[in-house]
Amino acid sequence: MNYVEFRLTVPIFDLGGENSKDCAEICAICEELGVTRLEQSLDEQYHSIYDYACARYPGDPSGRIGRGDIRVVLADLDDQTFLSVDMFAEATDQMNTVELGVRCAESHVARVSTLLGAIRNEAEVCSALLQGNLGLAEKLQPGNFPRQVNNNGNIALQHVTIYRGGVRHSGKGDSCGKGTVDFRSNKLLQNDRAGIAALPVLKSLSPARHLSKTFGSFGAQAMYVFFPEPESLASFAPLLLPVARNFNAVVGNSLFGDLFLRDSGTGEYAILIVSTLELVDTGEIDEAGFREQILGNPEVVRTLLRPNDVAELAQRLGAPDRGAVFYPVPIPALGGPGEIATFQKGGLREYLGVIGQTVR
Repeated sequence: MNYVEFRLTVPIFDLGGENSKDCAEICAICEELGVTRLEQSLDEQYHSIYDYACARYPGDPSGRIGRGDIRVVLADLDDQTFLSVDMFAEATDQMNTVELGVRCAESHVARVSTLLGAIRNEAEVCSALLQGNLGLAEKLQPGNFPRQVNNNGNIALQHVTIYRGGVRHSGKGDSCGKGTVDFRSNKLLQNDRAGIAALPVLKSLSPARHLSKTFGSFGAQAMYVFFPEPESLASFAPLLLPVARNFNAVVGNSLFGDLFLRDSGTGEYAILIVSTLELVDTGEIDEAGFREQILGNPEVVRTLLRPNDVAELAQRLGAPDRGAVFYPVPIPALGGPGEIATFQKGGLREYLGVIGQTVR
């Protein structure tokens, strides 16, 4: 069977419809190809990558620049047919554009071409609609990721996430347009002492949307910090290296000083619960998945990010500035009770230096 590929670049808002759903053309393409759409619309997925900690004001493009992975949604019964969306935001992009890709059998080409043409005709700005053997399947092979993207002189890492039947499947062994897909099984995030026990990886959770319901006016920016660029753990908190295994890059932190780490070799994310010096493997290999599936999980929000405690401390001590966190004084390892009344606000690096002295 012969397959044809399409590529089209348009603003993300041109792919959205009413009531936070995908536009009619995207829905029709998925129906035509037997692709199960995700619970989150493409527009919601795009905006879920926004990093409020990097934004200087509401809507500041700095919160999006240099971020954005690729979503690939396979047809339910044919892994050589798929819809893809590259959501990477370049520094020069002022229109929030994404690259839409489609691969389908020849029998669907006429219908898909018509629907993509309709999207292009309605778009405020757009690229040419390309059709043919465009190398899309080869480009999206998971073995090519993470890949380095030159973003106005800065290098960013981009990952690919693959879905089928509305369920996320990513990791080694995944395939797009290359025969059978060997999906990775879902992993559990486990850490009993931190209260994150046997936590299943959830799909289609938007942290920002979830937090607006549980955390009031603080919003998503008050929950955690993601760094614009990863920092070496060896320079950021060298005393914690013995407990971090191969997770050698710091990519962010909770407001209680827990570190979000990444293995630069495999791309996997982990959480170092600093108060107990316990490392939690998450099984996630892309930033969007880590944010949505792990940090957006209600149990992680309740036990690790602790929005109610953050709200109480922010009211008493003021919201932490960049590089600051809340921590107990004295820390439990030095005899402190660890109760919320003993928490103070201070520098993250200083806190990690104190904790690091307790590493045996």
